[in-house]
Amino acid sequence: MKKFTKLLVCSFLTLCFGMSVSAQTSADSATVTFQVDMNSVTTAFTTPEVNGSFNNWCGACWAMSDPDGDNVWDVSGKVLKNTAHEFKFSADAWGIQESLFSGSSCTVTNFGYTNRALNVSGDTTLGVVCWEACDPCGGAPSAYNVTFQVDMNGVSGFTTPEVNGTFNGWCGNCWAMSDADGDNVWDFTTLLAPGSYEYKFSADNWSIQESLDSNLSCVITTIDTSLTSGYAVNRSFDVVASDLTLDVVSWNGCASAVVPGCTDSTANNYNASATSDDGTCMYDVTLTVDLNCESFTPVYVAATGPSDGWSCGTYALTDGDANGVWEGTFSLPAGTFEYIYCADGWAQNETAGLIAVMQSGSTCAPVTDNTTYANRLVTVGALTTTDTWGTCSACVTPIDGCTDSTAVNYAALATCDDGTCIASVYGCTDATACNYYAGANVDDGSCEWTSCNPTTCGASPITGLGVTNVVHNRVTLNFDNMNTYDASGAQLCRVDQLRI
Repeated sequence: MKKFTKLLVCSFLTLCFGMSVSAQTSADSATVTFQVDMNSVTTAFTTPEVNGSFNNWCGACWAMSDPDGDNVWDVSGKVLKNTAHEFKFSADAWGIQESLFSGSSCTVTNFGYTNRALNVSGDTTLGVVCWEACDPCGGAPSAYNVTFQVDMNGVSGFTTPEVNGTFNGWCGNCWAMSDADGDNVWDFTTLLAPGSYEYKFSADNWSIQESLDSNLSCVITTIDTSLTSGYAVNRSFDVVASDLTLDVVSWNGCASAVVPGCTDSTANNYNASATSDDGTCMYDVTLTVDLNCESFTPVYVAATGPSDGWSCGTYALTDGDANGVWEGTFSLPAGTFEYIYCADGWAQNETAGLIAVMQSGSTCAPVTDNTTYANRLVTVGALTTTDTWGTCSACVTPIDGCTDSTAVNYAALATCDDGTCIASVYGCTDATACNYYAGANVDDGSCEWTSCNPTTCGASPITGLGVTNVVHNRVTLNFDNMNTYDASGAQLCRVDQLRI
């Protein structure tokens, strides 16, 4: 006599499985040999095991063995005959476990969990299967990646959307979606076996769900007498023989509410209509390099780096105005751009100069070991560089002239002394002065005019003395001008008084 008790068991892995546990006898039991090929497993493990409804998902109690060391493991155990069982392979007491695909030929999905199916009528040796597959290793893929996407913009009153369908038993929130970039377009990716599937989006364990119009082009109508309407309207898709990314659809709709494109207005391919940045932004970067301080005259100059395989050709520059500054504008993707300048097919390059300035503490070539290489690095954007060949400093064009600040012909703007400096000779440069010095080229303020002119007038008699306009006791006295002046106009002698 068999006694059955229906249980719902939750393992310490928080996975729940529907199962039937029974007291069994040899008459109603069959010996089943399970075999799994672990050669494709890359995660470290020690001992595989079989867990299922027939052993209470006990962990390592049905440990497998590999006597011949070919990494194909097996174990035998008794299960009830003619009973629907579920099982899967794991290892090291649930250290790792299979991730099986809903819809595969060897699986069954209940409560959102997919396990292998088993029902035997007698002793059975199951065929060798590959870990996480229905078939032996080395065959075609038994499942493919399928990505679901839904735009929840305009939908309120939810926390987390989810995917429900024939592939997961309409389990509720077991296939919760995520929104990594925060644009309210949610996605979920899983592995599904080839086949046709129906599904719809819901949220928060069916708190809300789509109400799809049967007239939409992206839905199908299926007879379902359990519903008041007598039919169900769901989305559908087919998995054939490749990975599948389903289109972004709006909640309750078919058309995508998202317009992908470049949303950066500074990019050269900015799309004003785009609502979701798809990472395709490209930026015009103008590279300029000044060669006026170099001793060579190049025919060809280019920027080169890892992005062009150091070709010294992809990013060619020109010097259209022949001013010694070469430039070129290139469309580059977001990120960083590493480069140096080269000339004439690597006949010249700036590496040695950049290494030297980096060793001296400069910063314009941060990708460096300070010994064998030093490369420039910019963050891509709408920008123009102002580089100087082989250095981090600006190139200053030489200006010839006298650079001696004590010279009479000192040129403050001169950067290269041309040997024309004239030494300063100080003295009186006024030729009318008593101490005029013809050899002086800088007047030192020492000029004087007294030493060579009399400073006393003596008592020379007045000349030309006469009287006019005699009126009673008044007369007008007239005499010669006897006042004298030096070269500067300063008075030396003057008539001081007349005595009668």
